[in-house]
Amino acid sequence: AFAEFYAVQAGQQIGATGETFELDDATLEHRIPLNSWGDVGVEDLAVEDYAYAATYHLATLIGGRTDLAGLRAVWKAASDDELSYLPIHPGVAPGVSIAVTQKGWQRLLDLLEERTRKSYTDLWDEWVVADADRPLLAERTAARSAYAAAIRRAADWELPQRIRYDLGSWNFDAATEEITAADNILLQRDQIATAARRLDLMPPPTLESAFEGGGGLPAAADEANAELTTLDDISDAGALLAAEPSTLESIGLLGEEPQQDLDAARTAFEAGDLGASDQAAARLTTVRSGAQDAGRQRVVIVGGGLLGLDTLAMAGVSLRRRRRRRRMEQLHARVHPTFTQ
Repeated sequence: AFAEFYAVQAGQQIGATGETFELDDATLEHRIPLNSWGDVGVEDLAVEDYAYAATYHLATLIGGRTDLAGLRAVWKAASDDELSYLPIHPGVAPGVSIAVTQKGWQRLLDLLEERTRKSYTDLWDEWVVADADRPLLAERTAARSAYAAAIRRAADWELPQRIRYDLGSWNFDAATEEITAADNILLQRDQIATAARRLDLMPPPTLESAFEGGGGLPAAADEANAELTTLDDISDAGALLAAEPSTLESIGLLGEEPQQDLDAARTAFEAGDLGASDQAAARLTTVRSGAQDAGRQRVVIVGGGLLGLDTLAMAGVSLRRRRRRRRMEQLHARVHPTFTQ
C-alpha cells in the first residue's frame, strides 16, 4: 500500500500519469478487515482487488493526517526496532527492545500515533481490525489514557520502562496495574515532599532513582514507605526535643546531646541513608522519653549519698564527744582522787 502511495507521490512530482486503485461499490461488496487479508493466492480475486484498493486508500488517509517527515520517523523506528513508547525526557535510555508478542498491525498503529502525534485509531477500527480484535482497541484507548495521565502526574520523573514495554506489547492488564502502582508511588512522592517541606528538609533522590531504575515498582514502593516512616520519626523526635523539660527531665538530660542526634537524623535523611536517620531519631527518642526516669534515679543516688555523708558526720561528732568526755573524767580523777574512789 505504501509502495503505491510513494509511487503516486513521486509520479505527481515529475508529472507522470497513471491509474491508481479505486474503491467503488462493486469492490466494496467484497470488503474484509484488512488484518484478515491472507497470503497471495489464498483469497478470491475479488477480495484481492478490494484489499489492494482498500490498503492504498488507507495509506492515503494516513498520509493525509501527517506528512512525509512523520512517515519517515515511523519507518525509521520500525527499522531500528525501537520501542513504540519512548521516554519523554531527554537523556533517558529507551530500554528494552520491542516485544515479540506484538503483531504488525498493532505495532504500526502504535508507531504512527507515537511518532507523528496524530490519532489513527478510528481508521484501524473502520478498515483494519476484525470484530474479534475490536475490544483490544477499546482496552488500548483506556490504557493509553491512563498512561498519558500518569505522565502528567509524574512531571519531571520518567515512568518506568516496564510500563512502556507492556503498553507497546498490548499487554494492557499488566500495563494498567503498573500504572496504578506508579500512581500510588507518585502520590507518596507528593506526601514526602509535603512532610519534608514542613520539617525544612529536602527529599533525597533515592525514590526517583528507584522509580525510574531497574529495581521495579515494588522496590520504589518500599523506598517511599520507608521515607514516610523516617519523616514521621524525625517529626516525633523533634517534637519531643522541643517540649520544655521538667526539673527531673533536665537532670536526666545532663551530659546528653539530643540536638546532635536530631541534626544527624536530618542530615542522614537528606543523604538517603534512612537506616542512619532512623537510628539517630530513635536514640533521641529513647533519651528524651527516658529523661524523667533518669533524672529521678540521679536524684535518688545523690540524695542517698548526702544522707550517708550526714550519718558519717553525726557519727564522727558523737565519737569526738565521747572521747572528750573520757578525757575530762580522767583529768578530774587525777585532781580529786578521793572523790573518785
